[in-house]
Order: sequence, then structure tokens, then C-alpha cells
Amino acid sequence: MIKDKNVGYKWKFEYISASEFGTDVISGDVDLVGFATSGCTYEEVGTTGVGGWTFPLSGDTVRYMMTRPSHWDIDNDIFVRVIYATGSTTSADTITWKVLHSRNAFGAAPAAPTTELDTLIAQDTLTGAAAASEVRASPAGKIDASTIVDTSDFLVFDVELDAFAAGLTESKQMLGLEFAYVPKLTEFPQQAPDLQTADPWS
Repeated sequence: MIKDKNVGYKWKFEYISASEFGTDVISGDVDLVGFATSGCTYEEVGTTGVGGWTFPLSGDTVRYMMTRPSHWDIDNDIFVRVIYATGSTTSADTITWKVLHSRNAFGAAPAAPTTELDTLIAQDTLTGAAAASEVRASPAGKIDASTIVDTSDFLVFDVELDAFAAGLTESKQMLGLEFAYVPKLTEFPQQAPDLQTADPWS
């Protein structure tokens, strides 16, 4: 039998595509709009053939709901980052994403989350030879261990464009939301102290 203390834990990743966020078809058009705020539209990222949410203004938000994954070990930190693209080719342009979340029991409506990440997503600066529509990943934010509890039946996440450089007038598009977690292997507490504070994408 393999004992828990002998398990070499590694991060697992879960990716939620932008297309899975709450959407509605605009009457008489093929575009989609987000339920959370009407300003966001789901459309092609440049000419890549890939779809994403376009955020015209800071404060615009799109929303996602999921039942609590049984394979997440909620006794360990859950890391979060936003996968995105912009039309900018200016390497000094900055962009900041915000993720809010709520934990709910069945019988409640999936209202707007008000809880920010315990470690916020830091401002990202476009670096190197920036190219329009290049896929980028924000810095990691974090939900602290045990913030999500066993009585949480479903989780709601809002992805918000928090701020961006005044010169970043080009498109700003969210392609998806990515989580990093310790896999839950047993019904009992697991020992993974070496993973508690590490950024899995650093």
C-alpha cells in the first residue's frame, strides 16, 4: 500500500474556456453577450479562429458557475490565472484582471460574487516583442486553503477587467480561466505541505 506521506504530489490544472461562461444571443445578430454585464461580447480573437470575451471597459464582468469539484483538495491552496489576448503591440502596455468567487449551498441563487482572491492577481505588463492576439497568462492569484468548504455545493466565479493602461485602446479578450490544485485522492486529509505556498506556474 502506498502511504499518503510517500505520494509525490504534483499540481493538476483545470481550464475553463471562455465559451463556457454565461451567454445570451443578441437578437438579430450572431454575437453573444455576457449575462453579467452587457458590455462584453464573445467574438473571434483577431483572425485566429479562437473565440474569447471582449471587454470594452474596466469593470466589465463575465460569470461562470460550477459544482464543487470533488477532485480538488480544498485543504490546499487553489491557484487561479486568466488566459487572455490583446490587440496591443506595445510592450509597455499593462492590464489587470480581477477574479471574485462565492461558495453556495443548493437552494441559493448564483448571485454576483463579492469575495476577492486571498492573493490578488497582480498587474501584467506586456513584454518582449508583443504581437497582436498573442496568448498570454496573467500572474497567479490564490484562494487560501479551506476557504472553500465541504458544504459548498456550487461555486460562482466572476472574471473582471479591473484596469488597463490608458494607451491600451486595442481589444482586450479573455480566453479562459485556469485553476491549479492538489488532486484529492482520499476521503481523509492529505499531506502536501511542499505545495502549499508555491506558484505552480512560476
